[in-house]
Amino acid sequence: ENYHYGRPYLDGIVYRVINDQATLIAEFEAGTLHSVGLSATDLPRFRSDPRYRDYIQTQNNFWLYFIGLNATRPPFDDVRVRQAVSWAVDRELLAETVVKDTRIPAKGPIPPGLDGHREDLVGYGYDPEKARQLLAEAGYANGLTFEVHMANSDVNVQLFEPIQQMMAAAGIRMEIVLRDFSAMLADTTRNAIDAFYASWGADYPDAENYLYPLFHSDNFGAGGNRTSFSHPEVDRLIELAQRTADRDERIALYHQIEDLVLEQAPRVFLFYGQTWVVTRPEVRGYQLYRIFNADKMTGIWLAE
Repeated sequence: ENYHYGRPYLDGIVYRVINDQATLIAEFEAGTLHSVGLSATDLPRFRSDPRYRDYIQTQNNFWLYFIGLNATRPPFDDVRVRQAVSWAVDRELLAETVVKDTRIPAKGPIPPGLDGHREDLVGYGYDPEKARQLLAEAGYANGLTFEVHMANSDVNVQLFEPIQQMMAAAGIRMEIVLRDFSAMLADTTRNAIDAFYASWGADYPDAENYLYPLFHSDNFGAGGNRTSFSHPEVDRLIELAQRTADRDERIALYHQIEDLVLEQAPRVFLFYGQTWVVTRPEVRGYQLYRIFNADKMTGIWLAE
């Protein structure tokens, strides 16, 4: 009754954790769930279903999806090897054929919608020959093998099997290791694995939230810098940006930081997130937010 945003319409909301997407969709269609997130596989069917197509919402969110490369352990302690892996992924093709409208190809760490995002940023394209050249320069003329660790999910397997083939065209043998996600994060905190697939979402809507946690040497491990990346100039520019009040000057610093991060390639930037949610017809007042902690669910109610 005394909630500072005013009394919510609903007395409560039950959140259910259902890891299997097919089960999730089946429960929604049976009426036991009022809203679900849609995967790339589900989206076309719901878009064409007259029962639900008018109840689909979408919003580009501030999630960044990437492969982290441990910059302190061979082979990724060599910047040329890190760059080669970034050149070995065709993000555009993956967006067209695998993740489709649920992801946007990423060129750098700053997502669209934030000050500092550049639509004209070039980033890494798909160039397996350039990747092979860089590997040869780094002493891997006969190719490279590494493991990439990730959460155990069908969605991840569907994404990374094509990436495996792309890597192979560049002379890179990437082995997929499916893990419990918490155990994998613990290993990244201990600096115990060479490469991992994960994502990062904003706690507040500023590009600094993607630069200081992920790339400053203060934040090794659980602080966000799970690739153990360290670069004195990146640290200096981040600290300068944090002290800079002028918006234009701060954005210019963000661009310098982003350019250096791209050159050093401690992460393979894959996608920015795009959220798709479908609700039951009786749900009213549902709204998508770019930042998870902005969603208070106070304006939702159920029609009779």
